[in-house]
Amino acid sequence: MSLAASSLGDVQSSKSGAVGRGTGSTSDASGDGFFTRHKLKLLLVVLDSVAIALAYFIVLFVGTYVRDTGTARAFVLIAVAVVAGLWAERSQGLMLARVSAVRVVELTRLIRAAALLAVVVTLFDRVFKLDMRIRESAGGALLALVFLVASRSAYRAWLVYERSRGNYGRPVLLVGADEESARMLNLFSTHRELGMNVVGVVGDRTEAIVNHLEELWIGEPSDTAQLAAELDVSGVVISPMALPTVMLNALIRELQDQSLHVHLTTGIAGIDARRLRSLPLSYEPLLYVEPVSLSRLQLVMKRVMDIIASALILVLASPVMFVIALLIKLDDRGPVFFLQKRVGKEGTTFGVLKFRTMSVDAEARLAQLKAENERNGPLFKMERDPRVTGIGRFLRATSLDELPQLIN
Repeated sequence: MSLAASSLGDVQSSKSGAVGRGTGSTSDASGDGFFTRHKLKLLLVVLDSVAIALAYFIVLFVGTYVRDTGTARAFVLIAVAVVAGLWAERSQGLMLARVSAVRVVELTRLIRAAALLAVVVTLFDRVFKLDMRIRESAGGALLALVFLVASRSAYRAWLVYERSRGNYGRPVLLVGADEESARMLNLFSTHRELGMNVVGVVGDRTEAIVNHLEELWIGEPSDTAQLAAELDVSGVVISPMALPTVMLNALIRELQDQSLHVHLTTGIAGIDARRLRSLPLSYEPLLYVEPVSLSRLQLVMKRVMDIIASALILVLASPVMFVIALLIKLDDRGPVFFLQKRVGKEGTTFGVLKFRTMSVDAEARLAQLKAENERNGPLFKMERDPRVTGIGRFLRATSLDELPQLIN
């Protein structure tokens, strides 16, 4: 999901006078100043620096380099590797949320950055004659890649957990008061881990009332830039269908002149984003939807890969799963797993195995909590569901409760 780009972006705190209910708090981002506004990016830089430094430290100190040339040269090369690595990451856009949010894209660019790192360190060594071997510069870059993937994965899991608790959010404005904006508000409210905290809705007031957005309505579309500055938001989410084309284009330019992040919704729901292709026609930004078409051979290969990958990950994750199972059992002595029924192809039901995150009597208590349902329709959702156990909150926030699905 493109809006998940906020998971690695800058954090900005909304002013104390922010209007409306919002979708979460920015309690951990209180106060102004450079560090508060950039603490997440600073933390990411520190983690990346440590990962690169540790990789080259291991290669140079565990190997024969230090014995042959001394520690002084080794520390010089480590410092150069850190600077070169951060530069390589920046050149690949790895400090930008919209790039790092997509795991496949992040991994691809981390590989490129590691290759650049090896080249820069090698060139530095050749110019200043520090006697580093090719295998040491390449080995350091390869180990740095492993550490970077691991540290960024841990960082992402931590940030998702914190944002699910309402911390480190990005205050944004919703532009447009139509049904699409209402859907986006529901999305951000349900998936707090996205870190998109809506502090106000800008659009037609009558339309806002119709779509139950009146509590967040703060002004007309022509006031967007002024309100964005007053509320100190980091970006806006615009529903293009709610604005005339001329106004939309002018507003985007005005907001970008204020260095704000601009997201455009598509009005599309229920279609896998990987099936969408950008297909501009006569400079018009259209999306082409790829059909779902897998051959029998592709289906067989997918099934084989699913089984092999699941079995391998199960083996690697088994120590973690054992600890989780033990914690659940110690918490209330109830069952470790929960079998949830889902509807599959052609209406058939199947069981989804998950770690239990709710109390044993959760189903019996559901009727008492129906009045506090935060969703419209048959699905039940509460921000602070009292049925969720202590360990369950952590498992949900980190998605570790989904690990048993590898068995399905």
